[in-house]
Amino acid sequence: MEKSNITFSEVVKNEICHLEYNDETAYMLLLSFLINNSEFCMSSTSKGYIIHTHFLPNIRLIKTLLSQLKFQAKIELVESNIKTASAKTKYAIEIDDYEVVDNFFHNYEYNITKMNKDEQRAFVVGGFLSGGSVSYSTEKSNYHFEIRSRNKTYLQNILTIFKKFNIEANIVNYRNAYKLYFKKSEFISDTLKLLGAHDALYEFEDFRIQRDFINSQQRLNNLDVSNINKTVVAANNQVKWIQTLINKYAYDKLDNKTKIFCDIRLEEREASLETIAQIFEEKYDIKLTKSSINHMVRKIKSLYLQVKDK
Repeated sequence: MEKSNITFSEVVKNEICHLEYNDETAYMLLLSFLINNSEFCMSSTSKGYIIHTHFLPNIRLIKTLLSQLKFQAKIELVESNIKTASAKTKYAIEIDDYEVVDNFFHNYEYNITKMNKDEQRAFVVGGFLSGGSVSYSTEKSNYHFEIRSRNKTYLQNILTIFKKFNIEANIVNYRNAYKLYFKKSEFISDTLKLLGAHDALYEFEDFRIQRDFINSQQRLNNLDVSNINKTVVAANNQVKWIQTLINKYAYDKLDNKTKIFCDIRLEEREASLETIAQIFEEKYDIKLTKSSINHMVRKIKSLYLQVKDK
């Protein structure tokens, strides 16, 4: 995803805010949202509930759902001058009749096990819109999904739904509240599908494919470097052994083929054993197996250990 002022969370939220919801799913989405993001307020003249968010599509969706479900209450959209930490305007919906919301809560005892899959999805959508975020890093393989709430039971209900869709998550204490989270990229893909954010899912999968390719290439490059380093270290050891044999007048104790190996090694100090085997065949018309050339190396090392301290 290219760098811009909009986050991936907002991309996902914007997409699911523009989906259509029937009365049953609208009910569950709105119920979930209000449980997690509504606050009772009281003045000298009235009682009511207020919903806060800095994301304007959230407000538009909630107003649409309230209207769709024929809420009998005065609904006012408030644009606050208060700025959030990210310097975005904070919006609010004020519902001036608290009994309407109370009846909404009490008339529907949300039982996760009795919901159908569409209602379960809508309940998760409400949770994500009211307190969720999802992100991935373009710099490294770092993925994160979370939903925050002051209501642990609420998050446990969402966790129950996730388990039905084979998505594994954890709930932890977080800044005097709780959060449900996971970091596995495949679970994020499954959750985007669950939310109905298919365009965001395609974007995320495209990133995963590119990142997995880059990681695979990096692993191969690291493996190549590791193998080269091992070859150089082994070759340097063999050169040291051979020079010690020459200095200790033990070189003539080697058979002819092993002497040829020593001569090649001293000339080709960074060559791999496979390369030395090729030189044997091309220059001396001698074919060597991997076992036979390793046997030569062991013979050189054994003789070196015998004479090095003499």
